[in-house]
Amino acid sequence: GYASLVSEAVGGPSPGDSRPARIEPAVPLSALLDVGDGAEIALAHRTHGYPMRSIAHEIGCAVSTVSRRLARFEAQRAATERV
Repeated sequence: GYASLVSEAVGGPSPGDSRPARIEPAVPLSALLDVGDGAEIALAHRTHGYPMRSIAHEIGCAVSTVSRRLARFEAQRAATERV
């Protein structure tokens, strides 16, 4: 119907679609990741919204590795903020 037509025209989700609309980040992932450390991963994931799967693919490791690096970075940052 009309709602579907408008939704498709503006690029939004179709009626009944519960998935959030995908918005492409403005900064390319390759520009955010140099060495793939926790700080870069946090910036790409938390600030720019890149999925861990995309980050893992870009730096050539498993998603679990990205998750561990991010968790370690955030734990270290939280510990230094408490001091």
